[in-house]
Amino acid sequence: SFSFIIFYVFSRYWKIVNPFWLIVGVYVNVVAVILQYGSPHIFEKIGGLFVRQIKYVDGAARGVTGLTPESGFLGAVSIYAILIFYALYKEKRISSKKFYTVVFVEVLIILMTKSGTGFLMLGVLLFMAMLLSSYQFWKKMFIFSTVILLCYLYLYEFSSTGRGPHIARNIIKDPQLVFVVDKSVAHRAVSISVGVSSLLNGDLFGHGVGTLKYVAN
Repeated sequence: SFSFIIFYVFSRYWKIVNPFWLIVGVYVNVVAVILQYGSPHIFEKIGGLFVRQIKYVDGAARGVTGLTPESGFLGAVSIYAILIFYALYKEKRISSKKFYTVVFVEVLIILMTKSGTGFLMLGVLLFMAMLLSSYQFWKKMFIFSTVILLCYLYLYEFSSTGRGPHIARNIIKDPQLVFVVDKSVAHRAVSISVGVSSLLNGDLFGHGVGTLKYVAN
């Protein structure tokens, strides 16, 4: 598949990838997000030249999509960008200033997508970062408390709408509404578990398009 080709090329030629062009790609998407949020009609005309189908043009109402078909895709792409730039930072191929700037920008984009996918993946990423960090326990608790406070302000005081804030509020109110009742979240969880299971079983090339329901069973 096309995804595997991208993975193969990047893994094989990772050392010669120029971080400059990756940063350019990030900021091109930032410009698209700002344009979509500020002037949806102009964005629709320009964005349509690069994206085959944009489901939600009005970024202020349904969440921004940038140069992706929908907000959920942009949320996932932003998470991948953070991970890619983290790898570049650990290899000392970019400065700490560039890394933290990209992280700040991508987190803002995830919040602007209002997507459940972006919010869930960001939550998992933050939890893993806290769990694996070398900070002292009291520093971890301080950061965790600060994040919780900011989330509360964002979700309740500013009355944020959208799929992502809705899922976050349900996790706080009753996690079963998200992980049991919500079919969309359950489908994504099953998809991820099938992917992990396939890798553990040695099925590196997957099972093929349209076979998820059979493999899951």
